[in-house]
Amino acid sequence: MAHAPRRAVAALGLILTACGGSPPDEPSVDRSASEPVASAPIAETAPITPEDERAPIAAAARPEFCALLAGLGQGFGDVAEREVAIAERDDEASIRGVAEGDLDFALLGRHKVASPIERDVVFHPIGWDALVVVVHPDNPVDTITSDDLARVLLGQVTNWEELGGFDEFLHLYSHEDRASGIGRMARELLFADASIAAQVGTVLGPSESPVERVESDPEGLALASRLGATRHAVKLVAIDGTSPTRVNMRVAGYPLMMPIYLVVRREAGESVAEFVEFCRGTGQRCVALAGGVGLADGQPLWAPYRHRMRAAHVRIGR
Repeated sequence: MAHAPRRAVAALGLILTACGGSPPDEPSVDRSASEPVASAPIAETAPITPEDERAPIAAAARPEFCALLAGLGQGFGDVAEREVAIAERDDEASIRGVAEGDLDFALLGRHKVASPIERDVVFHPIGWDALVVVVHPDNPVDTITSDDLARVLLGQVTNWEELGGFDEFLHLYSHEDRASGIGRMARELLFADASIAAQVGTVLGPSESPVERVESDPEGLALASRLGATRHAVKLVAIDGTSPTRVNMRVAGYPLMMPIYLVVRREAGESVAEFVEFCRGTGQRCVALAGGVGLADGQPLWAPYRHRMRAAHVRIGR
């Protein structure tokens, strides 16, 4: 069985059902108005090393991915009779834990980068998430252009009236970590430059949630993972007129898509290798129920995503 952190428990029931049921077209909690799977980028097969079959498999993810990770862990535990223990960690702590052997795997919302700590880990794509803009439900703004969003992040838009809203100051919430999945993917997708000095607004600590701050702030705005945002009482704003629904995500209509990666050590144990296989096979049902897009449905997404990453001078599939 999988031990889920407290934040994931509320969503866990839906996702556990996913492993044995059929995914709906749209999760009921949605409050929003690479290449084909056969050749999806995946690193070389990791060699198998001996392991203690009695010990739980240790995993970690950001809070927004913990419910998905718990569902995958439960599904894998049901077929492999192996426990998966889950911890909440930010992206960099998760990668470091995998690289140093404290964790067996982690879920991330960004690709591999040129960093010494990532030299000995392998990134396996298991599905797709979306980078979304969240605002308070009472905010009248329903859509924003990519150009205006970039201006917000650069500090060039500071009043909601400039975006069609009320004459109120715009409160931008973010995390300080420039290497996080949300921050890095926003800079690459919107500016084609991971190093750009984008405006960070109100910087929150690692344990604080920008989405939760927006829930209680009618003038708030934050960038977030769709998987996490749809579990909160916020509104998901359309980008360039396209809402981040699962239908729009699947047909490559929504512009800000990002893969979900399972990160493991290059020398993985047998159970970890089996878990990777499960996530890319039977576990795809869990990805869909969590609100993401599986590898098969996400086939059309690799071409536009690779095009954007090439513009940002990023190599995918290393």
